[in-house]
Amino acid sequence: MTVITTTSAAATILVATTNVSPIIAVTIAAVTIVVTTTTHSRYHHYHLGLTCLTHELNGPNMRIATVALHPTAITYTVIVFTIAVAIIIIVIATITVAKRMSTPARKRLMRDFKRLQQDPPAGISGAPQDNNIMLWNAVIFGPDDTPWDGGTFKLTLQVTEDYPNKPPTVRFVSQMFHPNIYTDGSICLDILQNQWSPIYDVAAILTSIQSLLCDPNPSSPANSEAARMFSENKREYNRRVREIVEQSWTAD
Repeated sequence: MTVITTTSAAATILVATTNVSPIIAVTIAAVTIVVTTTTHSRYHHYHLGLTCLTHELNGPNMRIATVALHPTAITYTVIVFTIAVAIIIIVIATITVAKRMSTPARKRLMRDFKRLQQDPPAGISGAPQDNNIMLWNAVIFGPDDTPWDGGTFKLTLQVTEDYPNKPPTVRFVSQMFHPNIYTDGSICLDILQNQWSPIYDVAAILTSIQSLLCDPNPSSPANSEAARMFSENKREYNRRVREIVEQSWTAD
């Protein structure tokens, strides 16, 4: 009855913490408990000779006390219990990671990453952070033969489980001076807002941002100073952009 109760409790914990099916949970819990119980039983038989000797010398009551209070037996029981708990924790962690990686958003991001590795567009790179595919680091290189030429600009992409039905949140980490980039690095770009479509992937997002650098839209400014300078004093605007490019060489 104790084994059944323990198995039931362990299975309930597995179902509650991982959403795994009850049948799988019961199987995992039962196997773990049977293995540890069997191992403990073998240990008990190994020490049976000592127990019987104690029984003969001191009577049945002393035998029970010896088995219950023997330091080695207590230590062994703690070790076996710890191993059982560790096995269950490892199984829970494995199942949880597998389930998290199987969501539609994460599957799509894995496909996006594979495409970036196999067929990277010129002048961009990106990859998810270690152990977090929902947060990406990216780099955009300034287009050749433009004021942005030679710049190395860092970005982050924060993705939610709604992806690709909703766009990621993209912002520049590098300091920027551009009509459509806010001072905090956020980007005013139609495909990241009302013109978003699930057909866009990470490569398309980064490519569009790269194109935006040298083809801004001053009529929808995120930085009013940059927009005004771009429209009224292109020479000064280009000078400011070159300063940003030079800063990108030494930025962490």
